[in-house]
Amino acid sequence: MAGADCWGMVQLCYRELIGVEVPGYEDVYYEPGGDASAAGFIADQLGENLHFESIKSPELGSFALLCVAGNPIHVGFMLNDRQMIHTRSGVGPSVDDITTIKWKGRILGFYKYRPANDR
Repeated sequence: MAGADCWGMVQLCYRELIGVEVPGYEDVYYEPGGDASAAGFIADQLGENLHFESIKSPELGSFALLCVAGNPIHVGFMLNDRQMIHTRSGVGPSVDDITTIKWKGRILGFYKYRPANDR
């Protein structure tokens, strides 16, 4: 997992746990050293039909879009309705409970990836 950003972690989880390949978008958002660039790009595109479906409650196979420093620049893959796995520069991968004070107020929404042939 070394070297992956938060969206890279989501990609890996979809591939390994769900068996679905999720686009990387590196060609669109990548900035060297820009840990949060993918999440920001995805947040900007949510209404632009990038295969993401908004869901009311988190579940295995969804991801949380999170605010950090007031900006929608982080994502975490939901392992169940409370726990997400995510990674951040300088911190590395971790599993956190989204109902804690640290994360609860940062959640902008939950989304599932839907390949074009599933819609």
